Amino acid sequence: MNWRRGLNRVWVASSCVWIMAVLLYFNDWYFKFYDYVVACVAPPLLVYALGAGTWWAMRGFRKKAE
Repeated sequence: MNWRRGLNRVWVASSCVWIMAVLLYFNDWYFKFYDYVVACVAPPLLVYALGAGTWWAMRGFRKKAE
């Protein structure tokens, strides 16, 4: 099983669900376009950055082939 590919697919699916939930919840003209972009894009990008950083750190602890 390829963990990296599987987790990337989970991230894409959860990001789509997050964006749809935010758009449905904030269905009001009071919010500006910038508010929608920040609310939709910032959390998935933060989760992706944390996952990529964790993957990078854990990769550094692997034994090197001799």
